[in-house]
Amino acid sequence: MKDMKTKVLILGAGLAGLSAAYHLKDEDYRIFEKEHEVGGLCRSYQVKGFTFDYTGHLLHFKKPEMRKWVEEILEDNIVYHDRKAFIYSNQVFTDYPFQANLYGLPKEVIKECLTGFIEAYYQDQKKAGTSIVPYRNFEEWIVKTLGEGIANHFMIPFNEKLWKRSLKEMTAEWTSWLVPRPKLEDVINGALGIVNKPMGYNPSFLYPRQGGIQSLANRLSRHIHNIHLNEEVVEIDIKKKEVAFSSGKKVGYEHLISTLPLNVSVSRCKGLPAQTKEKIKKLEYISVQVINLGVEKKNLSDKHWIYFPENRFPFYRVGFPSNLSPFMAPEGTTSLSIEVSSLPDRGMNKKELLHQVKEGLFDSGFLSSSAPIVVEDVRMIPHAYVIFNHDYSRIVPNLRSALRKHGIYTIGRYGSWEHTSMEDALSQGKEIAQHLCKK
Repeated sequence: MKDMKTKVLILGAGLAGLSAAYHLKDEDYRIFEKEHEVGGLCRSYQVKGFTFDYTGHLLHFKKPEMRKWVEEILEDNIVYHDRKAFIYSNQVFTDYPFQANLYGLPKEVIKECLTGFIEAYYQDQKKAGTSIVPYRNFEEWIVKTLGEGIANHFMIPFNEKLWKRSLKEMTAEWTSWLVPRPKLEDVINGALGIVNKPMGYNPSFLYPRQGGIQSLANRLSRHIHNIHLNEEVVEIDIKKKEVAFSSGKKVGYEHLISTLPLNVSVSRCKGLPAQTKEKIKKLEYISVQVINLGVEKKNLSDKHWIYFPENRFPFYRVGFPSNLSPFMAPEGTTSLSIEVSSLPDRGMNKKELLHQVKEGLFDSGFLSSSAPIVVEDVRMIPHAYVIFNHDYSRIVPNLRSALRKHGIYTIGRYGSWEHTSMEDALSQGKEIAQHLCKK
């Protein structure tokens, strides 16, 4: 079934795709989404009065103009928060980030972390102004910037649990905005219990008052026309400049914006050289299983989320959606969102996963027999986090460039194959739209 040609064809109605459509304004465009609703991974769903996001999504901003725009889109449907994030280790809660909040841990742990950081700090000072060989891998970056104590007690075990691999297999090029690197004074303050200024990329954030993160996508879609749902991409013919969908529909284009995972975009392209397609084998990522629970007890925690570095817990993070807004859960209940990472296609079966997660929650004290679980729901995120392996800086720019030569622009977290925030996805959509409006 041949459809008419459009100037700009957008694949994916997540935040990046929706932002692109919004900012294309009166241009000729169409947006196609394989799911039955907009939002991509920034979607929410309801079960027995509980609202769950597919995984944790918080709105934090670097650009004032983007914050202002999102506030205008959400209107009065906003809650403002100061972050309440913690680490649970050695049966103790410490503030996030671990490296600047050691107070409360066993004294021998504090000593090891503090002396290790001081040693790494002065080694780094000695190298200042010299020609330094870049860090060979992520593990080396951790040890040489944060010290062996912090590496051994948090950074290495947590990240190996999350990434499911030795950290020597990863580079450190992605750490600049994601991993807080405190000053020596901050680490000493944190070890003594002196409160530091909040650090990291999300010390404060916004969240929708009602409807979960889905409400942002829904509000954006009110300003967008030509959204086609339940349309999965089957093939992208780069010579004909035409996309075929599972419905049988074929749509021609002048410019194509793809928010599909980069490996999927490349694999769907008809006409790319075989050696180009072969490179997607070097693109690595992890999947995440999200276990959403509704518990018939209020105020299980006052925290927004907690990191769990110890291997005795199967999960690396537990969030409390009901602490983001009172509308996320029925009165007198608490909702939890638990994340367990896995290599692609190697997640645990639902029964075993739920058993291990509940055992871990009982062990940590968040669940008890007096707090019945009334909702259990498991969702799989196939592409959760891309991995900055040692092929990354060579392969990713090459693949994106190869697509761009054929008028295909890849944006969003998975389209650009990088670690980005929701603000970044929205910004990328805006930027590519403004670029194409000039064409």
